[in-house]
Amino acid sequence: MPGAVEHTSVTIGGKRVPAQKTEITQREYFQAAAVGLKPSARYTVRGDYYNGEDRLTTHKGEVLAIYRSYRDGAWVELYCERRTGVHG
Repeated sequence: MPGAVEHTSVTIGGKRVPAQKTEITQREYFQAAAVGLKPSARYTVRGDYYNGEDRLTTHKGEVLAIYRSYRDGAWVELYCERRTGVHG
């Protein structure tokens, strides 16, 4: 059963945009962990909002590093992790 979708917003490239937050799948978690990453969330935004930025800020002000993106038509999935030393 897929995780719940949270409708929220994030800031990318200085612009606040609508987003959907979903949990990282178990498969994604273990694949990322195998290369030293600690995934925390996946955000889906419209593709025209994302231009290769390496971080985003959640609506709560938390800065996350984007370690992978995946385009799917008009949408892009942003796979994020908390990293020490990543600041807005």
